[in-house]
Amino acid sequence: ASGGGASDKAKVRDLAKKVAANTAKCVKAAPTDKRTFVEGAQGAGANAKELAAEVDKLAADTADPAQREALRAAAAKVRQGVVDTVGAGKKRLANPNDAAAQQAVQKGGGDTARAVKELLAAVDNALADGAGAGGAPSVEQASKNLNDKAQQVEAIIDRVNDQLAPTSQAREAAPVTGAVSPADLEGTAEDVLRHIKQLRAHPDKTPREVADDGSDLHEVADKFAKQLEARGRQVPNANEQQKLGGAARDVKAANADTNKATNDYLKQPGQPTSATLGRELDKMEALVRATMDQVKPKLTMATGETAYAPGSGHAMPAHVTPKHVKEAAEQMKRDNADVKRAAELSPAELADAAHTTSGDAARLGALLDKLGADTDHAGLRGALAGHKERLDDANRDLIDAAQAHINDPSDPDVARRLAAATAEVDRVADDIIADVAPVDALQRGAASGARDVTPAQLERTGNEVLDREKRLLGHPDMTPAEVVAAANDASQKAAQFGDELRARAKQVQNPETRAALAKAADDIDRANDAQVAATRDAVLGGPRDAAARKRLDDADKALAERTRAILDEVCPRVRAERDATPHAGHVSPADIERQGNACKAALRKDNALTAPERATPKQLAAAADGAFRDIDKLERMLDAMEGQDDVSPGTKAKIKAAKARLHDADDRLAELANDALALGPEAAAPRKALVDHVADTEALIDKIIDDVKPRAEVAQSRGGTGAKVAPRQLAELGRQVQAAANDVKASKADPNALAKKTDAASKLAAQFGDAVADRANAETRPAVADALKRAQPKIDAANRRMVAASNALSAKPKDAKAQQEVDAAAQALIDTVQDVLDTVNPKPKMASSQLKQRGDLAKAKPVTMAQLERDAKDAADAVREVKKFREKASPKATAKDAEDASRALAAFGDDLATRAAQTKNPRTRKALVDAARRMHKHNPALLAATEKYLDDPDSAATQDDLDGICDLILADIADTMAELRPTVAIAPSGNYRSTGRAPSGDELAELGERVKVDCTDIENGMANMTPKELAAAGQKALGDADDFRAALADAKHPKEAALIAQRNKELERALNDALAEPEDAARQAALKKACEAMRAAVDEVLGRVRPRVAVASPDAVQLGAKPVTPDDLAASCAAVIKAADETQKFKSKPVAATAADADDLSKKAARYAAQIKKLAEQTPNAAQKKRLMDAYHDLVDANEGAVAAANDYLGDKDAPARQRALDDACENVKRAARAALEAAAVDHGDDAAALRTDLLCIARTTLSSKIVHQDMEHFATLAVDAVLRLRGSTNLDLIHIIKKQGGSIRDSFLADGFLLEKSIGVGQPKRIENAKILIANTAMDSDRSKLHGVKVRTDSTAQVAAVEDAERQKMLAKCRAIVDHGVNVFINRQLIYNLPEQFFADAGVMAIEHADFDGIDRLARVTGGEIVSTFDHPERVRLGTCKLIEEVMIGEDSLIRFSGVPQTEACTLVLRGATTHLLDEAERSLHDALC
Repeated sequence: ASGGGASDKAKVRDLAKKVAANTAKCVKAAPTDKRTFVEGAQGAGANAKELAAEVDKLAADTADPAQREALRAAAAKVRQGVVDTVGAGKKRLANPNDAAAQQAVQKGGGDTARAVKELLAAVDNALADGAGAGGAPSVEQASKNLNDKAQQVEAIIDRVNDQLAPTSQAREAAPVTGAVSPADLEGTAEDVLRHIKQLRAHPDKTPREVADDGSDLHEVADKFAKQLEARGRQVPNANEQQKLGGAARDVKAANADTNKATNDYLKQPGQPTSATLGRELDKMEALVRATMDQVKPKLTMATGETAYAPGSGHAMPAHVTPKHVKEAAEQMKRDNADVKRAAELSPAELADAAHTTSGDAARLGALLDKLGADTDHAGLRGALAGHKERLDDANRDLIDAAQAHINDPSDPDVARRLAAATAEVDRVADDIIADVAPVDALQRGAASGARDVTPAQLERTGNEVLDREKRLLGHPDMTPAEVVAAANDASQKAAQFGDELRARAKQVQNPETRAALAKAADDIDRANDAQVAATRDAVLGGPRDAAARKRLDDADKALAERTRAILDEVCPRVRAERDATPHAGHVSPADIERQGNACKAALRKDNALTAPERATPKQLAAAADGAFRDIDKLERMLDAMEGQDDVSPGTKAKIKAAKARLHDADDRLAELANDALALGPEAAAPRKALVDHVADTEALIDKIIDDVKPRAEVAQSRGGTGAKVAPRQLAELGRQVQAAANDVKASKADPNALAKKTDAASKLAAQFGDAVADRANAETRPAVADALKRAQPKIDAANRRMVAASNALSAKPKDAKAQQEVDAAAQALIDTVQDVLDTVNPKPKMASSQLKQRGDLAKAKPVTMAQLERDAKDAADAVREVKKFREKASPKATAKDAEDASRALAAFGDDLATRAAQTKNPRTRKALVDAARRMHKHNPALLAATEKYLDDPDSAATQDDLDGICDLILADIADTMAELRPTVAIAPSGNYRSTGRAPSGDELAELGERVKVDCTDIENGMANMTPKELAAAGQKALGDADDFRAALADAKHPKEAALIAQRNKELERALNDALAEPEDAARQAALKKACEAMRAAVDEVLGRVRPRVAVASPDAVQLGAKPVTPDDLAASCAAVIKAADETQKFKSKPVAATAADADDLSKKAARYAAQIKKLAEQTPNAAQKKRLMDAYHDLVDANEGAVAAANDYLGDKDAPARQRALDDACENVKRAARAALEAAAVDHGDDAAALRTDLLCIARTTLSSKIVHQDMEHFATLAVDAVLRLRGSTNLDLIHIIKKQGGSIRDSFLADGFLLEKSIGVGQPKRIENAKILIANTAMDSDRSKLHGVKVRTDSTAQVAAVEDAERQKMLAKCRAIVDHGVNVFINRQLIYNLPEQFFADAGVMAIEHADFDGIDRLARVTGGEIVSTFDHPERVRLGTCKLIEEVMIGEDSLIRFSGVPQTEACTLVLRGATTHLLDEAERSLHDALC
């Protein structure tokens, strides 16, 4: 026995070490290494299972029941530790960020290690006792065993005492370092209150928990006290320092009292000590809260509801007036001043000040609301609402800023924020007062210090007073601020009016007038004072004070009435009212003369207008009114005379002009009279102006009387006016003179008309003479200036001769000689004017085209390019000569140059048109025709610009125009020749720029394709291109080819770059040759050949540097007449997949190899698709045909996508996106290939026999390469039978596989129901019908409660027995709770030891212990039950059921079979075999077949 025990001990130790090592591996690998974790978990589980078996054997050989139970309990702990570690590790792997799971892993590992140590100790004890039983133990061994037992008992007692009688430790917090903010204090205070709340629950906690809570509270309260002390040392306010220090002392004292009360409770739990502890906690909580209220008080904003609430000490007035609002705003400003001293206040003082100001703001807001409700003025109501909103915002900002200052008074930003908030409160208060009760701004107008006041000034000021009074009368619709502003304006203007009245009184000489003015000034002052007082009362009284409003209206009206009376007395005005009635009857010149004399008499009546300084204002106004009416009558008479038929047109014109002058004179008379009245008799200037105007009016009347008789007068030339005259203006004026002279010759029969026409012609001639003189003075060309100076006297002489002849004819209308003299004089004037015009403003003549003289242009003499170039040069030279117009001596030279240029342009245009007719290329012909048309259009434009310049040579605009047209023609000539004879040269086009990296294949292909397109465009279009278009296309091709060459060089392809460069030079030569002679067929052929050579070179180069893959078409695949078989499809599918796999190795291959792989893949996919299509055509089933065609199209699309992705990759093999795209495209081809193969399959789901045959084929195929292939039929049948039992379900968990060593592999069989590899307990039923099964995972392996860290101090072994008995009762209670579920079968994942096993046997319950993890999970699903861990609520537990449970024998092993389970699909495959290796391989093979 001793030898056997030693052997068992070594094996147990070895297994225990393996368990510990594998568990440690799980703990280490749990965060990241899943593979290592799985290996460790599997090893630990297997080792733990084997360890439990060895411990069971050892326990069976142990005679002492206590040691036997200790061994089993220790083994169960080891097994439970492994289970906890593995379970927590799985959670950790599923969620690497789960810190709780990681802690559980570490805890499980520690528990397992401790359990292993306990197990080894128990093994040592058992072996020691066994040795004693085999032979007499020594005294030393017995003593050692006794001491070990005593130490164990003592340790248990210590743990129990520590659990039952703990103490609260007065732990001190760490010293406070650094600054302490109110926020820090607040956080610590919340921790204190939280721990107080935890300790208040002490009646419901264990002593250990109460002790821990008390220790935690003491530590955090000590930290709070130390923070208060540190804060007290930081604040500058001495009062606050003292308060914080006292609070710290109070907290420390309360902390000590609380800790003492906690320990008293722990020593003697009961109501008295509990009540004492509660009171101490209440005191500490109140102290902490009061301290925080002092350190960091909480501020709340006052609202309108609380401002005037009962008990607030404030009452809302029944009728709110602006006065109430003003007083409330001023009070808020006074209280706000205390908040501004925040730096000098403690937090509590600042809180009081902020609360007071907030209450003021809330009351003020309530007053604003009520005042707004009382007013009918929408603007004021809106303003009050706006102020209320601003006030609420300012109140809120003030409270927030004050709270922030309390929280962190050292922050300068917070201080600035509080300062801004208080300033905003003051601003809002000031704005409210300014809008609601701005009476402080109400002012009585001050003295203006007026001096030297005129009546006009008095009248103006009086009218301004009336305007302001009228505005003030609208006060019911104004806001208070508007009323005050209007009243101030009116008062100031009234005060100014009074001052001006006094100043005017001092200026006048008449005593009575002086007294009247002084009295008026006093009246105005009294009315002004009354109005100001009434305004104050009305503003303060508010909108509901009707009496105050009426007093304001009365005062306003009284001031306005007195002002009007004063103005009427001292400021009379001339009314100047015209009579709109037309004059009746015929008006003769005599009537005009009589009325004119009456007007002159009225102007001199009483000498009031000729000596206004001696007249009174009323006399002056009356005289002006009389004269105005008489002149108005004369004007109406002239108007009537103008409409009479017997009045000549000349006279009518004079009358019309006279009327206008007379009308203006009449208006001016009234105006000057009013000016004299306005400025008073002491103003000399207006009097003199009036007297002068009277004299002018009399002269005007005399002239009107004289103008009734027609006669002509000579308009004298003044020898120039100094004006700047252009030749064009001179020519226009000359033509007007000539036309007027012709009119004179045509008017000889009518004296009146003759006089009129002669006057007009004379005036024009005089103007023309002045213009000639001005032009002569301004002329810079000496010859022209001398000619003009000689012409000016001739013009004056001709003018005088014409007027004299006209007047002579008017005196003797029938005299023939006089008539002849008029004609001769007028003609002489015309000729003289023409001589001047020919000298100053010549007109160049335009050359015409000669195309008509050439006849048929196509048959005319050919025009060569050299001839066109000579024509272009001649035309350009002639235009450049015109451009020198500023250097010419005379206008005639400029005109001649313009004519020469006109001839050259016409010749150039004709040659262009002839060349166009002889050109075969329609585009070139159109360009030539367009150029010819432009040249012919330039001709008149050049002459027009020259004429404009000759009309006004001094004008910068005409010079610029002529310059511009010359430049335009020159540029057009140059552009035309450039278009007809362009050249090209090799130069980069800019489409490619070197970036320091090699360009991709796509970039090279793009550049090469551009070159090919350019060459194709040249070949296809050169027959229809103009030379310019051909040059542009050629330049583009040369540039793109040079870019392609540069890109090839950057891509490290020097040979290819050299080839492109050579072909580019050849193309350049061919292009320039063709452009030199566009019509030459040989040169066009050479250009075409060069383009073809360039395209061939590009194709050759791209074939080397950028291969492409073509999509293989299924239609091009030849399959023959043989039908397509499934084997063909399978082989083609495999070939496609293999080709796709090969293509996916592109990263390790060169571009050419990848292109070959992609081409091979495309061809195989095309063949596979052709086979699918042919199979679809062979298939009679319409549904399957549709599936096959869909698969065909998907495969074709995938093939095209793969080729496109391959080409993209070949274009830029280094692009990660293109690499991924090619890889994805290959995967897509493989998926499409597999899907096509699946589409070719036939569904036998409705044919059971066919389905079974198909399944057997599949199973045989799967098993053909496995170790069981010799018994393939047997295992295929087992797999198919098991799968068919699932009835279409895919839940393979219903198929349970059990491996039992022994027998032959052919002895494997399929069993109904479920087999569990366990045995039924001793003394329990071996067969149960209609079983009710409770499946659990709970600890049933020990009769001792697991109280970790508990010490039990006892005085006798009897007390130890009492503890053990309590533990037994606890286990029995759990067993009764299980039986109370009404079950007759109990299956536990963990061990079931003796006591519960015996209880279940007595109760007739079949108990199955230590069911394996996988088996019990599958059993719960099969029987319809659930795995539970607690048994307090039987109604919530779902029990499993089955018809029969019985123990069966398979080989030498007993198993438990569950028959008639709810999941009828469930079955068990029992594998038999000679070796475990054979069984494992058979299981893997069968698993593959099932899947």
